[in-house]
Amino acid sequence: MNNSFQRRQKTKLKTSGLLLAGMIIWFGSVSTVAAQSVYETQIRPTVWYNTEDGIQLGVRFFGYQDNEEMGSYRLYTGFWLNTFIPELPVAYDIRFEHPLNALSSPQQAFTIKLNSSVREGFQRHGAGLSKRIKTGSHDDQFILFQSDVHYYQRFNDVYLVFPGNWQSDARVVGDLSLNYRTILAKGYQTLRAQTYLNTGENSHRVSLTSTMYQPLNSVFSVGLALGSRCDIGNDSSPEFGTNLAYAPAYQWQRNGFFRSHGPLPIQGLQNGVFGISETGPALRGYGKHDVFRFQNGLQNNIQAMHSASLELDIRNPIDSYLSSFPIAGYFAHFKTRLFSDAAIITYRENMTSSTDNVVANAGAGVLFYINIPNYLAEMRGFAVRWDIPFWVSDPIDSENTFKFRQQLSFDLIIPF
Repeated sequence: MNNSFQRRQKTKLKTSGLLLAGMIIWFGSVSTVAAQSVYETQIRPTVWYNTEDGIQLGVRFFGYQDNEEMGSYRLYTGFWLNTFIPELPVAYDIRFEHPLNALSSPQQAFTIKLNSSVREGFQRHGAGLSKRIKTGSHDDQFILFQSDVHYYQRFNDVYLVFPGNWQSDARVVGDLSLNYRTILAKGYQTLRAQTYLNTGENSHRVSLTSTMYQPLNSVFSVGLALGSRCDIGNDSSPEFGTNLAYAPAYQWQRNGFFRSHGPLPIQGLQNGVFGISETGPALRGYGKHDVFRFQNGLQNNIQAMHSASLELDIRNPIDSYLSSFPIAGYFAHFKTRLFSDAAIITYRENMTSSTDNVVANAGAGVLFYINIPNYLAEMRGFAVRWDIPFWVSDPIDSENTFKFRQQLSFDLIIPF
């Protein structure tokens, strides 16, 4: 991207993005005062790093006001100063949630959401609505409808390990989703349907995911995930393209480890060792195939993918030890597992195929995660997953089907 283009984008950010951020903060403060109940706040310093901005020094502000029956007010703000002083030395991320009591009722919360963010060469501003219906006695039994419209643009690609995964045009995208979660005898089941409607082109993306997790006894638990993703149209934006092992590039912006190079070694990203997966089944062991696609202009060569993942969790002494702690044992877990993934892939007719049309894998791995659910029983915390897919049906280049491979995945499931 040339310098004149970046200067124009910088001017736009000053006049639109920062103004919108101020409006969201003002609206959030006025709304919570009008609610006439206890409004609690938390302020914490924060530090992050990437190779372009250097050390990012900032502060997070979290304001909230709970109403268990009608929904809750939430205001998340974060501001950072980039110590390398690039062209845009300040970054921010602001999100606001406001319940609409006129459209809410006990056990059914209707919420309006506003957001604005400028960081790591990417801007996103939008608004949305959500309706959450509690379907059982537990907070994690619900149906959730969400709609969101946002403007976004990648205005600087120097942060990207794979610049070809993005286009630089400003776009307006609509996001519609339906989430369902219920409790089984000792486990749970989820269903998620989502579509992205891209106004900048004649295409959209549809996905359907279902998961089930059920303990068999005190030692073994089984998990099953089914997923189907389809890009409808001749050419979709590369940031929304379906991948084999990785989530679409657009979702990388939600994870601090992957939205910019620096937190993780670039060589590990380019070799397919580090990964970030989409919700639902993913083909572990095919990260190198995705990297090959990213580096050779094949981001959009997958038209559709239908996949399944089967996992067998095995209780281990470390997890048993963590569970012995009264409080920490409820939030912290260390799991060992055997897994197998399989997928049927449809490639676009005018583009090169990256694998066979039917692929599979098998392996073992471990997962450590800390989950502290929020007031809606939604996950918050940190997860690290180390997978060893020792068999893949269609290895890249001349690799053997049986080989030691590894993929290390990081997941930040916290507001920032």
